[in-house]
Amino acid sequence: MQAWVGTADQVDALREMFVARGSSLPDLEMLPAHGWIEPKVAAGFMYLTDSRLGIVEHIVTHPDAPSDARHHALDLIIGNAHLVAADQNIKWLVAWLKDEGIAARAQRHGMRLGGEWRCGVKELV
Repeated sequence: MQAWVGTADQVDALREMFVARGSSLPDLEMLPAHGWIEPKVAAGFMYLTDSRLGIVEHIVTHPDAPSDARHHALDLIIGNAHLVAADQNIKWLVAWLKDEGIAARAQRHGMRLGGEWRCGVKELV
């Protein structure tokens, strides 16, 4: 597992995972400083806020990666998010989860699931 620094190789690997899932790469300017990637397997990011809330977002796995590798990488990403949260005195971690498998994994890591959410985005510049 690599810390996300946004190298060209990491960006290419992240793009490949999103495209393989039928989505497009998020604008790189939207990605936070805290992120982790296992190229061709999985990636995820964590936003810190000006409160005690952290947001885990842009979690993606490559569908062609072996299942056990995806599961292991997701556990590492969530574990790293917990470490950053503890270090930054974060009290709550929030994630908007579309994939049922990732939602089930989040529950195994102690997250409560509830509600149906939509996310609205507006580019200001």
